[in-house]
Amino acid sequence: MNYKNLLIGGLLIAGVFYFIGKKKLAKAIRFSIEKISFSGTKIILRLGLLNPTGNEAKFNSMVADVFVRGNQVATLSTFETVKIKPNSKSTIDIQITPTGIGILSTLRSLISKGGLKNLQAKVKGTANVDGVAFPIDITYSA
Repeated sequence: MNYKNLLIGGLLIAGVFYFIGKKKLAKAIRFSIEKISFSGTKIILRLGLLNPTGNEAKFNSMVADVFVRGNQVATLSTFETVKIKPNSKSTIDIQITPTGIGILSTLRSLISKGGLKNLQAKVKGTANVDGVAFPIDITYSA
């Protein structure tokens, strides 16, 4: 009976340390918007994933709202898995279809404020890395 309790206790402690390590790794990952381009009616967002740790991480998903010059233009969702090697950077290209209102407000903003020069964008939502979901808030200026 004592051995059984020790085994269960040891497994619980190991599990706690495992999940704490996963959470630390996930929160260490840094996101950046590398490039924004337009293809027809789609927005192509190149997202940078920086892993400053000595362990491999796995980007699982992201759901977020996309803002261009303060106007919400789209909601993005990607469930493409990307492995991020230790102490390195990976990128993922995400195609986004703007909403009808988002297309109009983006075009109006681009025409009135100098096109792609001085482009300001923001992505705000939730990312999942190694099974840990956490909020993200990424800004971009060109």
